[in-house]
Amino acid sequence: MAYFDGTPRAEIEAMYYGLNPNKPDPAYKVLFTSGATLAHFAAQRADAAGLRIALERGARLGPDDLGRTPLHYLAEPTNSPTSDDVSDTVQLLLAASVSPQREDGNHQTCYLAAARAGHPDLVEALARNGVRLTATDRTGNTGLHLAAAGDDENHVRLAKAFLAADVDPALMNKDGETAHDIAVRCGHQAIAAALSGGPEH
Repeated sequence: MAYFDGTPRAEIEAMYYGLNPNKPDPAYKVLFTSGATLAHFAAQRADAAGLRIALERGARLGPDDLGRTPLHYLAEPTNSPTSDDVSDTVQLLLAASVSPQREDGNHQTCYLAAARAGHPDLVEALARNGVRLTATDRTGNTGLHLAAAGDDENHVRLAKAFLAADVDPALMNKDGETAHDIAVRCGHQAIAAALSGGPEH
């Protein structure tokens, strides 16, 4: 696992144990969004071991001042966590009753944020845990619509994960477009094929 700024693991653990878990010291070389806790910090790095420490020390799991829960932070990791790191962190947060359906200040759930950012690991982990992934954003986009706007392998994985979680590909957003319409309009052949059930190119 890659840790923040290449900091040695021992120093990261010292931070988890040394700082106030709910009001981290801004003088420490970590930039915390207002209202974020050590749990948010650990989640953003898919650091399940650090998250356990933060939880043991009573770190608050509610939203920060922008309405983002630790799952929203996990949707946009600052390092390059493995799928297993993300899965372990998701399981801890779900067990601690962090809701994946909670919307942030942009009316976006964590899995819509992950789809927009092109990070499939969170969506796949939530789907494996039986989470419904059917929320839409303020313009009516499902995760499939957001996945269709991308053109790389991560977006193909996202599209497949949302399809496997029974997100309806026939749903239209407020512009009257389905996810397939967006993929075709953007020239994203692999995603268009995944959405239509055809072979990928």
